[in-house]
Amino acid sequence: MLFGYLIAAFIYVNYIRRIKNFQVRIIQFFKEFGVVSVIIQIIYLGYVLIFLTSDIFSEGSYYYYSHITVLGLLMFGVQKLVSSKYRLWWSFFTLFLLSTTGHSSAFLAFFIVIFLYFIGKMSKMYKVLILVSFFLIGIIIVLNTSFFSDANAQWRLIYWALTLKEIFVQNFGILGNGFGVPYSDEEVAYILQVVNGFTAQQSDDLEKYLSPMHNSFITIAFHIGFVFSLLVVIPILRVVKNFTLELVSKKSNLFLIHSLSLIAVSIWSATNVILELPHSSILFWLIYLSFINIYPDFIKLTKNERNIRKVNSYAIN
Repeated sequence: MLFGYLIAAFIYVNYIRRIKNFQVRIIQFFKEFGVVSVIIQIIYLGYVLIFLTSDIFSEGSYYYYSHITVLGLLMFGVQKLVSSKYRLWWSFFTLFLLSTTGHSSAFLAFFIVIFLYFIGKMSKMYKVLILVSFFLIGIIIVLNTSFFSDANAQWRLIYWALTLKEIFVQNFGILGNGFGVPYSDEEVAYILQVVNGFTAQQSDDLEKYLSPMHNSFITIAFHIGFVFSLLVVIPILRVVKNFTLELVSKKSNLFLIHSLSLIAVSIWSATNVILELPHSSILFWLIYLSFINIYPDFIKLTKNERNIRKVNSYAIN
């Protein structure tokens, strides 16, 4: 059903895009869904603190009602970041709520969005300086924290590497494995469980069908091949590229909320099982498809890129 959710979302977006003021109303839905998600997370945390434990930040603990709630928290943070004059306080509040979920990747997703929002308002000269500084700071953080060294992160990274090896070496990046096949074989299970000692039971007859790589885009490439997965990934990468290169201060709040929401949920989908689940997948594709429908020019080639391709094509001929 990985693409069944996409088809369902496509049919739905194709229907609701005819609604008057679709651009405004879809953003209003994002805002309302974000507020509801915040309320749900606060209520859920209250339940956890009263009836379960007060140690909500212990390693390996996850406290959130649903994956779709975390997506809603990201959307709430984006909306406040763009439209509120108290954006910094709301950003701290969102980062705190995200930290209570136990998913450091969700925290990272919103942190990157904050960075992109502010760098998008700078001139190109300052952007280069900030990007280099951010890259160096990122390396320092990675080397001095457990974000990429704890068992959960290591399991992901090794699983990704093994799957990418299969995608590019065994299937040449072109062919996929199809559907209804196990995500892990005996070699993968052996490396994860025996060599590295992870507790995830990839060798279990049922688990190997139910435990993908915790990266929805790698999962897509696993099923249909890397080349065809680019049809999904390239529009997202182009949004990120254009967002960082263009001066977005002149863009409307509606555009900023929509584009940053897409970036945020894409980052989290790249570190978790999101597009494989019906509820979170439908929400992701709703954001993705509605953005492409409303802002098709933003994911297309720029004028300079088109001219370069024309020159290259003439040179070849």
